[in-house]
Amino acid sequence: MTEPTPVRTTKPRQVRPRTEGWTQRVDAEGKPLLQFAAPKKGMPPTHLADLTPAQRVEKVKEAGLPAFRAKQLEKHYFQHYT
Repeated sequence: MTEPTPVRTTKPRQVRPRTEGWTQRVDAEGKPLLQFAAPKKGMPPTHLADLTPAQRVEKVKEAGLPAFRAKQLEKHYFQHYT
């Protein structure tokens, strides 16, 4: 006949998982600190299509480009993508 399966006499070793690609922060006693997701950063940036022509000119100037670039972007976006 077949022999019975052997019974494990020792408990399996418990292994602490390792962090990959980041370092676990710990407090003064060495206990790990809870890490939550980063808070959201507020409103997303405005799209040039959502601005008026005058506002587009101001945005382009803020970016350090000449004002006529706003008209070029406007023409390209509204004629080719809408």
